[in-house]
Amino acid sequence: MGWFFKLLIVFVLMAVAAVLGGSQYSAGVIMVSPAMEPAIPEGARAFVNYSSAGLSNLKRGQLVLVRVPGEETVLIRRAMAFKGETVEINNSEVFINGTKIAEPWLHAPNTEPRIENPMPEYYPSTQITGDEVFVLADVRRGPRDSRHFGSVKRELILGRVWTLFGMTF
Repeated sequence: MGWFFKLLIVFVLMAVAAVLGGSQYSAGVIMVSPAMEPAIPEGARAFVNYSSAGLSNLKRGQLVLVRVPGEETVLIRRAMAFKGETVEINNSEVFINGTKIAEPWLHAPNTEPRIENPMPEYYPSTQITGDEVFVLADVRRGPRDSRHFGSVKRELILGRVWTLFGMTF
């Protein structure tokens, strides 16, 4: 057998495995609010990888599906601060350990940042303790996130959310 035929067999087997066993580890979710625009528009579907739930290698800005503490509600939010870090929002800008964080996801590529809230927002300097993660919505005015329900324990992170090449389906 030639290398091309072997490669084709591998891809076919991978596709069959994904169809038969993929639902244990991944699924699509529909965004029911504009809280994560423009990354995930309202009504769009995003892919959730459940096999990565609660992993310690989450990165700042990573989209995650979280269960709201004490509720059955699940939300897509961005992981922004981790154990031992201090988070603060001052004049609508996010600071981690006193350093301003660049947030390129707050506006679509090649566009100017939108001004969604003419009144600046503030969140007092708060240290993240235990094995918790501070999560934020991209649209900062109105949607619920850690500013409302506190940082979330890692076991409440159900999975990582991603879109295919930045596009939802």
